[in-house]
Amino acid sequence: MSIYYFDNAATTQLDEAVLEEILPYLKNEYGNPSSIYSIGRSAKALLENSRDKIAALLNCKPSEIYFTSGGSESDNSAIFGISAACGKNGIVTSTIEHPAVLSSVKSAAANKKECKFIPVSTNGVIDINAAKKLAAADIGLVSAMLVNNETGVVQPIDELAEIAHSAGAYIHTDAVQSPSCTKIDLQKLNVDSLSLSAHKFGGPKGVGILFLRTGTPFEKFIHGGHQERDRRAGTENIAFTAGCAKALELTYNSFDENKEKISALRRHFESAIKSDFPEAIINGESAERCCSISSVTFPGVSADSIIMNLDFAGICISAGSACASGSVTPSHVLTAMGIGEANAKSSVRVSFGQNNTPDETDFLIKTLSDTVKRLKNI
Repeated sequence: MSIYYFDNAATTQLDEAVLEEILPYLKNEYGNPSSIYSIGRSAKALLENSRDKIAALLNCKPSEIYFTSGGSESDNSAIFGISAACGKNGIVTSTIEHPAVLSSVKSAAANKKECKFIPVSTNGVIDINAAKKLAAADIGLVSAMLVNNETGVVQPIDELAEIAHSAGAYIHTDAVQSPSCTKIDLQKLNVDSLSLSAHKFGGPKGVGILFLRTGTPFEKFIHGGHQERDRRAGTENIAFTAGCAKALELTYNSFDENKEKISALRRHFESAIKSDFPEAIINGESAERCCSISSVTFPGVSADSIIMNLDFAGICISAGSACASGSVTPSHVLTAMGIGEANAKSSVRVSFGQNNTPDETDFLIKTLSDTVKRLKNI
């Protein structure tokens, strides 16, 4: 059976060019980059080449780029590392963050950190006025995502950064969901820390990026050796860091073309769904959204039933964050937006990628429409 993959916010297919980049490193460049003999020095040079390439693409210093195992580790490291080192007890985050951020903040609270949560509007946008009230003198860190992983709503990070810095706090952003719609320029994006994950933009799973701006206080999160300038212990994965750099390069080189293509697919999808189901709700529709994600509520229809029926046809979509899959509770993002528990359980997420085609999208629309109509009649 053919697979029609529309869950690119969960993960993306490994780009063929990235695979070709990785394979030689797995076979030939097996040296430990901490070793001083020739194959170790060669591995170290390759690692630093990947770091240099990523820094150039993100417009920052190579010394500000650290490699991790993925977005979750980058988020955890930033939240624990900065909050532990900044000398203040307060952390502010939003109610719609990824579990990697929310769980880290709640864990920090257990270690006597005071945590405050910024609410969002019905469109899923962080309430800036509420953020201003929360960012008091005791706040050391503000953490808010750049693009929401369930609704695609773009958050006002520039304004939050200004608020955080005015209060003497540092700001971290989970930018894991951003590469499909935002070309990051770290000289313009006024954040102190940022997280990315390679498998969200055509790279391999198991490697991520943590940006730490020079001067940002940080206490290392993983202890052991002195790798990553003594801020993240563990032997570096040379092959996957090379794959991460290659994937980001390919993403940015074809950024405008892919953004236009993906935007057109999402517009067509949402237009067709609203035509077939006037009662359907596009969550966050009137807010600025990334081009790839569409969160749709079909009132009175179980999202799980929709997903399982589409799976029988070879179509992959989700009910929200892949990291919350299997949870019996409704999406915390959608309930924070005030849509209600029942509607949250009737919401699906469709996320488009560069490999999707108009024909595939038409098949998705027809199958989804037929499925929802059948389920509504049961």
